[in-house]
Amino acid sequence: MRCPLSFLFLTASLLTAGEAPRVWVCPTIATANQLAQPWPAGVRASLHGIKLYIGTLTRSSDAELAALAARVRDDRLPVTVEVGGLLNQDWGDQIGERSAEIEAKGLRRWLAAGGRVDALDLDGPERRAMGLGFKPEEAAKRDPAKAITDPTVIGREIDDYLTAIRTFLPEVRFNLLVNFPNWGWKGGPAFTGNPKKPQNFGEYHTMLTAVLDVVQRDGPRFAALTIDSPHGYTAGSKPSRNPAAKGIDWVARLADLAATAREHRLTVGLILNCEEGGKTSDQAF
Repeated sequence: MRCPLSFLFLTASLLTAGEAPRVWVCPTIATANQLAQPWPAGVRASLHGIKLYIGTLTRSSDAELAALAARVRDDRLPVTVEVGGLLNQDWGDQIGERSAEIEAKGLRRWLAAGGRVDALDLDGPERRAMGLGFKPEEAAKRDPAKAITDPTVIGREIDDYLTAIRTFLPEVRFNLLVNFPNWGWKGGPAFTGNPKKPQNFGEYHTMLTAVLDVVQRDGPRFAALTIDSPHGYTAGSKPSRNPAAKGIDWVARLADLAATAREHRLTVGLILNCEEGGKTSDQAF
């Protein structure tokens, strides 16, 4: 049987031997009604939470949000919303405040519909401030000359974002999400790099530690680092096309990143999307 939702991913947070990973589901409005349908034996008991995207909360109708909120309440599961954090480098030293103002609209709509927000995953705010990783049509709307590349400045803008969101979500948990294969690490290449840009987005150890030195100094702070590292990349079943990446132990690199995060008193979650299995069958997934 195929997975009935948009996709499903596993998170592992400092798991001990024999402990099962936590399973979250990510419904869209189109698939949300399937949350109430029968699940395969044992799956429902394994669910740890629901993850929604800020775009879902922004683009859906009030009626759609109310229906989704009702189903989430019935499941009594925590809700994480994935947001961008820093949306457009063109806004300069107002990027934190303006981004929070925009994304707050979707969050407030969800709350008004009866939804809950337990945590926010800030998806790559550093690379967004740098103007990286956007689709061509989105990149064309941004001025490359205004890219924010100083990690300390990025940290201050993230601080502004978190502070603004905390004014109406006082108990929310903030997580920093990184699509790790797009970054280099301690001088090493990125999985998605190429001969011209071996580290693709850049050196993540430098970026992460500098950002956390700012954000973790005073509240609000990040509670966790969420590492997005697809299973095929992590396990090596989908080889890197970056010649410089040959022979890299990707699992060891993930462990080193997790250790760095823990040094800054963050818990660690690992997203293991499985594109290969997901396109084949639920069993392969």
